Amino acid sequence: MTKNHEILGGKVVLMVSMPPKNSPDGGGKQAWLQAEAIARKNCKVIMLGEKPNNGLQPESIENLDVVSLSTGQFLPRKMRKLVFLVQLVLWQVLNYKKYSLVHHHGINSSFYASCVLSKILRRPCFVKLSLMGVDDPKTIVASGFMGRFYLSIIRMASGIGCISDALKLSCSSTDAKLKIVEITNGVDLSKFKPAEERLSLRRELGLDSSPIVVCVGGVTPRKGISTLISSWGNILKKVPSAQLLLIGSTTKNNMYKNHHAELLRQINIMGHSDTIKFLGEKENVASYLQAADVFVFPTRNEGMPNALLEAMASGLPVVSSLLPGITDSVLMDGDNGYLVEDLDDHQRFSECVVHILVNKEVSSNFSRQALNYVQTNHSIERIAGDYISYYETLMCE
Repeated sequence: MTKNHEILGGKVVLMVSMPPKNSPDGGGKQAWLQAEAIARKNCKVIMLGEKPNNGLQPESIENLDVVSLSTGQFLPRKMRKLVFLVQLVLWQVLNYKKYSLVHHHGINSSFYASCVLSKILRRPCFVKLSLMGVDDPKTIVASGFMGRFYLSIIRMASGIGCISDALKLSCSSTDAKLKIVEITNGVDLSKFKPAEERLSLRRELGLDSSPIVVCVGGVTPRKGISTLISSWGNILKKVPSAQLLLIGSTTKNNMYKNHHAELLRQINIMGHSDTIKFLGEKENVASYLQAADVFVFPTRNEGMPNALLEAMASGLPVVSSLLPGITDSVLMDGDNGYLVEDLDDHQRFSECVVHILVNKEVSSNFSRQALNYVQTNHSIERIAGDYISYYETLMCE
C-alpha cells in the first residue's frame, strides 16, 4: 500500500462487505464502487470480503488493498456467513494495528461481532444501512425477542449511514440516541452516461429500431416484475412494436429460479413471449441503458436503488413505483420522471410508460432533468469525498 499520501493523517480504513467484487448484489457493487473512489482520493483502504467463486483475487489498486476470505463456495449460505464472521473477527484481532476505522456495509451478524470487537479494540465502527425492511433499526427491533439486544449493539456504532430519508426516519423513530449521518449512494458517471452513437450501439447489441423498455434488477418478488408484465398488454395496445428487456439474475438461488418460472408462465398465459425477454446478468448493463427508450422500476422495497440512479445517469426517462423517502427523493413526479403510487394500478403504470414513448418532448425533458439531478447529487467522487470528511470527524472524536 502506498505511503505517499497523508489523507486522514495516513490512517487506514478497513471496509467490510461480504459480497465479492462483480457480485450481482447491489449493496456489494456499491461497496466496491465506494472503496475504489475513496482510494482514488488518496485515502488508504483495506477492502475485506468473501473470496469470489472463480477463485480469482481482485486486483489491488493504489491505496486499496484487497483481502479475500475463503468461506467454502459449496457450503450453504448460512454456513458461509458463519465462516466469514469467524474469519473476519480473527483478521481484525491479528491485524488491528493495520487499520484505524471500520466501515461496514449493511447490518448483519458480521457487523454485530465486529462492532463489539471494535469497541474493545478502541476503533471507530461505522455502518452503512442498505435496505428498508431488512437492516433498518425499526425492522430489526420488530424482528423478535432478540431485536432489542441487536439494537443495543447498533447503539455502539460510532455512526450509522443512511442512504435515504426512509432509512433516516427508521433510525430516528426507533432510537433517538443512534448517531445518524446522511450519505447517499453514488454512480460512476464515467461509465453510466448518455450514448454518443445510439443507433450503432443498438446494432452492436443486436437490437432493432423498436421502442425499448428496460428493467434492471434481480428476478425476485420484491422487484415487482409481475406488475410490469401485467401492465404490458396495455402498453402494446398503444405501442405495438415495443420490446421489454429484463436484465438481472434469474438463477442466483432457488427463490430466483422459482420466481423466474412463475413469471415465464405469466408471460406465456398473456401471450407476450415475443415481446418480453429475460437477458439474465449482463456485464454491459450501461450499454443496454444507453440503447433503451424508457427505464421502468416497479420495485416494492429498496434502500437507495443503484439501478434507478444508473438509469437516470444514462439519460433515461423513468417510470418508478413510489417509495416514500426513497424513490421520491430522486424522482419528482412529472418533472424528471413518473412515480406510480399503487403498483396494482396497471392502467396508471402503462399510461406513464406510453406517454413517454409517444411524446418525444416529455421524454427529452425527463431525460435532461434526470441526468442533471444525478450528476449534481450522486457522483461517486462526491460521495467518496463525503465519506472521507466523515471519517475525519469520527477519528477526531
